[in-house]
Amino acid sequence: MSSPRRTITLTADNFCDYLPTDYAESLVTDFAIGPGGIGAGDAIVDKFRAWLAWESSWALDVWYEMSRPDAAAFLQVIAIRPDSLWE
Repeated sequence: MSSPRRTITLTADNFCDYLPTDYAESLVTDFAIGPGGIGAGDAIVDKFRAWLAWESSWALDVWYEMSRPDAAAFLQVIAIRPDSLWE
């Protein structure tokens, strides 16, 4: 019997510690951000979270989670100031 996966809750502050940002960057490239920014209910957030679930399905020992608001905030940071994630 395999041991249970540990759950890692991702935020904009810790995302780069666990996963690459390539996919997030590809999502926001040429994405028109409205005056309200990227919202938790936007389709781009759904796509990003679906990718995150897919990444989790390949990991043997962890499961990644990220709330809709955190995913929206992370994508917003990637879209506006991607280098700030490594500051």
